[in-house]
Amino acid sequence: EGSSSPTAAASSSSSSSSDLASVHSITGSRGLMSSLSAMSGKHSSGKRVSVGWGDSLNTSNKIAHSTDSFNHECERVRVKEALQQSTNALKDQLEKVRGLVAAEIELRCREDNIVKTCDEVVAASGNVFENVYNAVWNLALFSDEDAMEDYANVVRLFKRKIEGTHRDLSAATPRQRSPFDGIELSESLIALYRAAIRQLAPYRKLVQSVADSTETKFSAAPLKHMSRMMEKVLFDPEKPRTGEKIMDVVRGMLKASSMQEVVFIAQQFLDCRDIIVVRIKDRFVEQPSTGGWRDLMINFYFKNDPDK
Repeated sequence: EGSSSPTAAASSSSSSSSDLASVHSITGSRGLMSSLSAMSGKHSSGKRVSVGWGDSLNTSNKIAHSTDSFNHECERVRVKEALQQSTNALKDQLEKVRGLVAAEIELRCREDNIVKTCDEVVAASGNVFENVYNAVWNLALFSDEDAMEDYANVVRLFKRKIEGTHRDLSAATPRQRSPFDGIELSESLIALYRAAIRQLAPYRKLVQSVADSTETKFSAAPLKHMSRMMEKVLFDPEKPRTGEKIMDVVRGMLKASSMQEVVFIAQQFLDCRDIIVVRIKDRFVEQPSTGGWRDLMINFYFKNDPDK
């Protein structure tokens, strides 16, 4: 300050103009001359000093780091508060929907001959596709006769492995309280949905790798809708207020052109060390769906999933 000028100070320093701009941005106008003089080894008073260029940078880095940490913490708190607000709003809406759906179910169940009516509707809708599906299945049986034996073997291996898993889990840990016990239905569905979102990317990556290795096609499905989850829960006569039996929020389909390809796909999941298979449904042979739809459904979780 005083009689000194930026031009004079700059001429006594060996730094480039870009260095000076950096110094000014770090130290501010009052500290500019001191920092420039320090670079040449002298203070503005003419006395030699030991303060170097690195000291200003270290101080600036510490301030910048502290500012970044503070801003990061503020953002984390803001996101957490926004998430809680959104969760509360979703919870309120789910409670309203639950009341409406439960009331509609109660009303329909009081109708005369409702079970018979439902059976007739299911049968009528199934008849539309049953002939087509059965024709495709008969063709598969005729053309892939050898593969059917391989398929039966892989299904047996799955069942044996699942039984062993359940036995090991029962022996390793005592029966624990379900994480769905003691919480509202809306809260359990939200928790289930959050856990599903965290596993969506790993699931799709794994199944796509199976599709690539077996040269089949993977069709990724969106997460199961909350409305459908609510229906399934409320129609469950055993545990009508929890999401404990919903096992397919994250889902997808691998399309095979032959039963041999189905065997190859199943073997990939059977051999995968990153997952635990907890259930299969053999709807090719044992339990064809109403209307003739056939598939092999595999329910699994990742070993490293904390919400398994």
